[in-house]
Amino acid sequence: AFRVLSAVALALAGVSACGPVDQSVGPGPGFVQTTTGDDSTSLTETTTETDSETDTDTDPTGTASDTEDTDTSTTTDETETETDTDTDPTTTSPVTTEPPDSCDDGEQNQDETDIDCGGTLCPACGLGESCEIHEDCELLGCIDGVCIDPICVTDDDCDHLNDDCSVGVCLPDRTCAAYPANDGQPCDVENLCSDSLCSDGACELLTAIDCSFFDDQCTVGVCDPEDGLCYNNVLADDTPCDDGNGCTEGDACQAGACVSPDGDGFYFSEDFSSPDPEWKLGPLWEFGAAVASPPSFLGQDPAEDHTDTDDNKLAGVVIGGVDDIVAHPDYCLTSPSILADVPGELWLTFWRHLHADLAPKVISRVDVWNGNAWITVDEGYEQIVNDAEWKEFNFDVTAYKGTKILVRFCVRRQLGSANHPSWSVDDVTFAPKACTP
Repeated sequence: AFRVLSAVALALAGVSACGPVDQSVGPGPGFVQTTTGDDSTSLTETTTETDSETDTDTDPTGTASDTEDTDTSTTTDETETETDTDTDPTTTSPVTTEPPDSCDDGEQNQDETDIDCGGTLCPACGLGESCEIHEDCELLGCIDGVCIDPICVTDDDCDHLNDDCSVGVCLPDRTCAAYPANDGQPCDVENLCSDSLCSDGACELLTAIDCSFFDDQCTVGVCDPEDGLCYNNVLADDTPCDDGNGCTEGDACQAGACVSPDGDGFYFSEDFSSPDPEWKLGPLWEFGAAVASPPSFLGQDPAEDHTDTDDNKLAGVVIGGVDDIVAHPDYCLTSPSILADVPGELWLTFWRHLHADLAPKVISRVDVWNGNAWITVDEGYEQIVNDAEWKEFNFDVTAYKGTKILVRFCVRRQLGSANHPSWSVDDVTFAPKACTP
């Protein structure tokens, strides 16, 4: 037992009874050497104690064997492990995964959607390259298997479509669309000119302030949404219009008014609302408001004048009555002297409401003065005249124009003719064309 323990002590000291221990040979008896992957070494001391006492007695009748106090124990003592670690426990470095070599080999492999791009391993693809899902593309837009520059990626990219009644949505094809929102809720609430509610994406007008009383050919009534008041909005200059004057052409809006480049478009016009004082009234002729005469087989004077105004004025023979003088010479209404030294054509236009017996019992006539004599342009008539309404008459008097021109309306009656309402005249005009202002 002493020798065994001494050997152990010498082995631990690196020597033997015969000299230094050769480490290459091993740890020697009683030790187990273990080497781990991190180059640490463990030595395990194994101690075995055996205390054996054997008594052998020979029995003349046989052989007896008696074994006592057999004690075997194994003790493992001390395991030392040394590990070198260069990691600073206070520092954590991110792990970066580099794309595999297949993402740079010039071939489409693995799960790439195009050469060296797309899929779960490689970088995203550029515009025009192949893809399967949006995430395969750098700009997150994959349509019909090709990477595109998308209009939108999220709904926030479509917020330019947001308003009171709709919301912008990014569709799967990466385009924006407006979807209805807030149905039944008030909209355009800052507009004081109207009340509106959202309906299927549109702001539907329920009520609005009417400003149409400002409407005209060159203006339009509009409501100011900030104060709810109506204003006169002038249309753009040169907007076509009609000034209501039949003698003008090329009418257009200028600063809110309808203006003709021809000016008035006539040389003389009379509607008898305020007659020119140079008119000369013959017997029975007068100016005044239209009045219907008593009915007769030759008709009656009109109850209204021809002019589209409120004055209801005209010129006539016994307005509201009849010519009851049994016989008389020409009784005439003669115009003022009118400047006729004008270029181009000259036309006479007038409107009449005439009721007279047939000629020669009654002669109704229209004359113009050419500077030297009266020229008859209309006379008659062979049949009874009974105008049921106002009639327009036009005469080209260009051949009779001189420095000045006049017109007169006459009636002459013979014995045996019937009483009749005779002439009613309105809107007498001299102009470059047949027209009534």
